Amino acid sequence: MIPTPHIEVKDKHLIAKTVLMPGDPLRAEAIANKYLTEVKKVNGVRNMLAFTGKFGKKLVTVMGSGMGMPSIGIYSYELYKFYDVQTIIRVGSCGAYTSDLKLYDVVLLEGAGGLMVPVSRELLMIDYVAEQKYPVVLVTSGRLGSLNHTLLSLEALKNRNMELHSIIYNQYPSSDELIEADSLRFITEHCRKYFPNAKVELLPERP
Repeated sequence: MIPTPHIEVKDKHLIAKTVLMPGDPLRAEAIANKYLTEVKKVNGVRNMLAFTGKFGKKLVTVMGSGMGMPSIGIYSYELYKFYDVQTIIRVGSCGAYTSDLKLYDVVLLEGAGGLMVPVSRELLMIDYVAEQKYPVVLVTSGRLGSLNHTLLSLEALKNRNMELHSIIYNQYPSSDELIEADSLRFITEHCRKYFPNAKVELLPERP
């Protein structure tokens, strides 16, 4: 159903398969004007600006998301559901509670909280990932409860015949070394048994 209540584009081909999404619509305009060529404004509903242009030879759309998860949830849902968007990349600034982070540091996020986290009242994260046929990267650690969570996640993936790309074992912050090593060994053995093509990668504690 296009156009949607929040996106006025009537031709879905005017929205690229890859969408960059800053929160501020004026930042979307600034990104489009600075980095894209052949730029065309494709949305202005509620001043949530969107622009499509070329980055080199690749077609890219830049669109504001608004502030907070409810707002980006609306726009990302409509882009995926009605405009056949394949990838949304969130761009923008963020704050931190630690002085260890510096400007332009790369931050690894641990995803959406788990495979069984609800995306809506009818849809779980695992349903969405399975529907999109995405390979799964599972992040875990040696902290309390992580082993149980990891094994339950692997069991759910196995039962749905979903692809596990890799497990990232996060060693930051460091906890009990004995428990960490034992959990890592058990998870690795379990992974090799049921997902022999998946990798287990270590994310070590920073010095």
